[in-house]
Amino acid sequence: MDISFYLNYTRTGNIWPQTPVSCLFWWLAATDISNMINILMAWTSIGRHILVFHERWLLTKKERFFIHYFPLLAIALYGFIYYIVILLIYSRDNMYAFTDDWCLFPCYYYDENLAMYDTVVNSIIPTPIITIFSIGLIIRVIKRKQNHHRSIEWRNCRRITLQRVSISAMFLLLNLPMPGTVLAQVCGLLNGAA
Repeated sequence: MDISFYLNYTRTGNIWPQTPVSCLFWWLAATDISNMINILMAWTSIGRHILVFHERWLLTKKERFFIHYFPLLAIALYGFIYYIVILLIYSRDNMYAFTDDWCLFPCYYYDENLAMYDTVVNSIIPTPIITIFSIGLIIRVIKRKQNHHRSIEWRNCRRITLQRVSISAMFLLLNLPMPGTVLAQVCGLLNGAA
């Protein structure tokens, strides 16, 4: 959704329709959905360890609900409620720039603590979690096979290794530039730079 807003902006040179609701919806699509996908991906990286090494934790419906489904639901609700609240609370202060990319930006970025929390917790932390747990899964599988004195089938290990390394590299490549730039702006490093 964020990309369709942006493509329309680059085509026409302004936001259409020029209403505060359009800007709020664009900010919601750009921040909430993107950040919640990252947090959900971080949880699924942790969840893989549970599925592979702790399957006994998921034997009953109640255990499956609390260990597998409840965290997914909680993350989705957290993201929806958090961004709706901060966008609506700060929406009265927003100055919508319909000729600027992304309607300028939401006014909650002016609150340094809130901007720092949003950037660090919702944007930056999920990426290293995904990377660490993906690489950790590979290492754990290899160590487990070695501890059980089983020969390592490198064909299968190579496949899982390539998948996990490519997922981690993709997330690092695509997710660090934007949160890094926002974090630099929040810390005052890019203010006044052209």
